[in-house]
Amino acid sequence: HPLLFCQYGLPGADVADAMTAYWMINWQIANDVHDVSRDQVLAVKRQVLSAMGADSAFRGLNDAQKQEMAEALILNFIIQSVAYEDAMKAGDTALQGRLQNAAVARFRNEMSTDLRRVRLTETGFAA
Repeated sequence: HPLLFCQYGLPGADVADAMTAYWMINWQIANDVHDVSRDQVLAVKRQVLSAMGADSAFRGLNDAQKQEMAEALILNFIIQSVAYEDAMKAGDTALQGRLQNAAVARFRNEMSTDLRRVRLTETGFAA
């Protein structure tokens, strides 16, 4: 998972890459999905870019605020992906379940989205 940025064409240099990786890792954890395609990740990035462009609050952020947001997302991405990877390597299914439930709860609270009801397609996320 930590290689998601580079492996799937996300250089990690901007907030769109960070938000895409954050969505992807949480969706993967929530749904226990280990493999996604580069095309799927780039489709999600296009969705993220579109949502950011349509969000007046996001458009109102200055470069420093966008950088701060990107850094927070990257840090959360790393923490979440490493924790889940470690639980998988240890065969700790109880911890995996707690991390899956935490990802679902996080997105329900932060984004009003149920990650378990979202499908990943070649055109991005679909309800």
